[in-house]
Amino acid sequence: MQQAKAPFKWRFLFYREVAAISATYPNLNGTSFPENIDSFPKKTEPGIEDLTKIEQYHAKYAAHDLAGANAILSTYPELKTMLINAETLNQYRDAIIAIETYYKYQYETYLANTTKQIIINQNQPSGQLKDDIWLEIIS
Repeated sequence: MQQAKAPFKWRFLFYREVAAISATYPNLNGTSFPENIDSFPKKTEPGIEDLTKIEQYHAKYAAHDLAGANAILSTYPELKTMLINAETLNQYRDAIIAIETYYKYQYETYLANTTKQIIINQNQPSGQLKDDIWLEIIS
């Protein structure tokens, strides 16, 4: 009689990919914004057919055989679409901070200096329907 295999426990897989560095925000090395739009690969859920490969990877990693673990990732590159690691999260973090910084210090200033003032006009123009709103643009 075969012994039942213990249920698979999900663990993080680790690998490193280097993103382009932003010239505008060199301290955020996980993003290339605003010079370029970052490209983040879509992540996928592992299927039953991937479990053996993932278990092999974890066995190499647990044995401190990083070269063997990376060899498995090279052999099965589709595993990288199933991985979330610190580098992935740091890329997202850097991209978010770059967007926030750009908005806070560049876009808000641009809007304040270039947009027209919009006020609500109390005099309804002719031809308006019930519940329409009207605005007056002031330069």
